[in-house]
Amino acid sequence: MEQTPPPQHTKLISTLAMNPNNHKDGLQTSRTYQSFSSVLTGILIILFGSIIVSVPLSQLTRYFLSQQGKTTAEIELYFEQQFSHPQFVLIGLFFNLVVLFFAGWSTGKLAPYLPVWHGLVVAILGSLFFMLPTINQVPIWYSLILLLSTFSLCCFGAVRSKHGHACDQDRN
Repeated sequence: MEQTPPPQHTKLISTLAMNPNNHKDGLQTSRTYQSFSSVLTGILIILFGSIIVSVPLSQLTRYFLSQQGKTTAEIELYFEQQFSHPQFVLIGLFFNLVVLFFAGWSTGKLAPYLPVWHGLVVAILGSLFFMLPTINQVPIWYSLILLLSTFSLCCFGAVRSKHGHACDQDRN
């Protein structure tokens, strides 16, 4: 008995079942999903990173001010005028810059292609979602610094995600 080859569509289905990335549509869907996931990850890192940074920072500030003998009303006034205290602004800005770099790095690491463009998308969306609503509540200089650093650090993080560590070059 002679065996007949399986029909073409059966062969395609079995190939896709073994490796869905072999088919052009499967590959495109996978890359689109990876792109979306990488951008979403970057946005979530900015969101949760900002919360993780700001809540302990404000609690520590409240603690230190209360240790200095400040009343609750004075502490609230301090937070209302927080941009007139450079040390508070610089500490908060530093931690936000670290979060932005990590968001860009993670986005670039997860992006299937064009990591800098994915980092740029995260910077744009992050600016729209997180900076635009508060633009009237902060000084313009702070908004400009944060805007420029958002774009530069998200893109720089994405670039660094695809490059090995400098020490790795010595090992080769």
